[in-house]
Amino acid sequence: RISTIDSEIESKVTALVSEQADSLRSEITSEITSELTSQNMADKLALSEAAEEEKTKLTSENSELQLTVSDLLNERDDLTSEISSLTTEITTLEKSLSSSTSSLSKLKSQNEVLLLKLDGLKSQHSQEIESVKKEMLKMLTHEKKEILSLINSR
Repeated sequence: RISTIDSEIESKVTALVSEQADSLRSEITSEITSELTSQNMADKLALSEAAEEEKTKLTSENSELQLTVSDLLNERDDLTSEISSLTTEITTLEKSLSSSTSSLSKLKSQNEVLLLKLDGLKSQHSQEIESVKKEMLKMLTHEKKEILSLINSR
């Protein structure tokens, strides 16, 4: 698509320059013809020189316009390359972001599972401590009774 646009731009610029050059040549030729018929040979020579200078000037302007078009096309190519590079970089960053988001989501899920397991372990630990406390209390009460019984039997 860009090369089509380039071709169109170059074609239009070339056509415009050619049209202007043809138009100016036509005007100059018409003026020269008119002057040659009404003036002497010296005037004819001066007009011929002026026409040659104008032709040289137009040729120079045409060359400058072609250089400008070439510069613009080179700049466009540079910008296209830069856009392509940036697009590639953006795609890479998007993939990285997607991967990071997925990893973060997995870590959050794992964290939730671990928190649930931790809560379960805390609850189980609390229950086991209570059970051990009750068992210890029973044993101590039993020991106390035995000691009191021994004391009372003496």
